[in-house]
Amino acid sequence: MQGDVDVLIPARAGSVGLPGKNRIRLGDRSLFLHSVACAQRVDGVRRVLVSTDDSVLAAEATATGAYVPELRPSHLSTGVTPMADVIRYASALFEREEPESDGFLLLLDPTSPLRDPDEISQALARIRKQPEVDGFVSVSVPSFNPLWVGVVLGNEGMVRRHPMMRQVFTRRQDVPDYWRINGSFYAWRSGFARAIQPDWLDHGAFLGVETPELMSHSIDTMADLQLVEALLTSRTVTLPWMDGPSV
Repeated sequence: MQGDVDVLIPARAGSVGLPGKNRIRLGDRSLFLHSVACAQRVDGVRRVLVSTDDSVLAAEATATGAYVPELRPSHLSTGVTPMADVIRYASALFEREEPESDGFLLLLDPTSPLRDPDEISQALARIRKQPEVDGFVSVSVPSFNPLWVGVVLGNEGMVRRHPMMRQVFTRRQDVPDYWRINGSFYAWRSGFARAIQPDWLDHGAFLGVETPELMSHSIDTMADLQLVEALLTSRTVTLPWMDGPSV
């Protein structure tokens, strides 16, 4: 099929919780390159843009065939830069090469390296048949349900029921289902992405694509990295672009 998916992989140099995170090796490659490898296995991908302010990461990305037209400006590379700003910037770069192209923008954050490209391909195939839908986002069921166990610590650490728990349940089985946006992947129609704002979830129609919670770990600290390494080493989870437990 002709490619209609542009992929954005945001890989800035800085990181508060784990300095130099995107340069850190996870198995046989730098952390951010797992997202590149996943993108290259998704059906219908035409370009994989690595948006970075780090010349070393840019060189690594280019060597894999990723698209790195320029280094990301410093004002879009801070720890408080809204991702919506980076998405609009990336959309403009794609537009510069192919004006007003139709299709989708797929966001793969390097922080979440455990993905199944087939799941993403299937979600894209589904949304191509649903023109009324603006995009999709990965969701998973957390290991605990906050509607069942959520509390607030008030003055002097006193426990009280969380405001979102509007009903008292006596059995866990009676609690409504709960999903979380896990950050594994997002996709929007290109036109939507070009004007995206931080509150985008409130201004469109989006599919929730359920992924396993085990594959939804986000790496923000050294402990997170070590956990993901352990999952890969033990083959509890596997990635199609890794031959074996080489962590």
